[in-house]
Amino acid sequence: MSRVKAVLGVVLIFLMGVFAGVLGLSLFEKKIIQEALRGSPRATTLLVDRMSRRLDLDPQERELLRQTVQESRQKLREIRQETLSRVEKVFQEAEEKILAFLNEGQKGKFKKLTEKRKAFLRKLSQE
Repeated sequence: MSRVKAVLGVVLIFLMGVFAGVLGLSLFEKKIIQEALRGSPRATTLLVDRMSRRLDLDPQERELLRQTVQESRQKLREIRQETLSRVEKVFQEAEEKILAFLNEGQKGKFKKLTEKRKAFLRKLSQE
């Protein structure tokens, strides 16, 4: 009986390790993806390094890849700024329509709710 408990204990510890590893990797990948979407230089470096290894790039090809990735990041940043401006305009129009039919108590609550969204959009626009 004690041997069965020992084996089950080892299996349980192994499964917990696998779970922790999968969770850790998932969180790391999520963070890297978020950094890449924000245009982080670190994400660019990681992407260039990974692609360079997988494609066996020479130094010249690696530099061309880095330049291409940076150019793409800049274009994506510009698109994001344009899109955020348009999104903010749509939200502003909706807020004006909603505020028109709310009572004073509701307007105060609504303004608090919209401040969270505005803070989030401001943060995105700064990145």
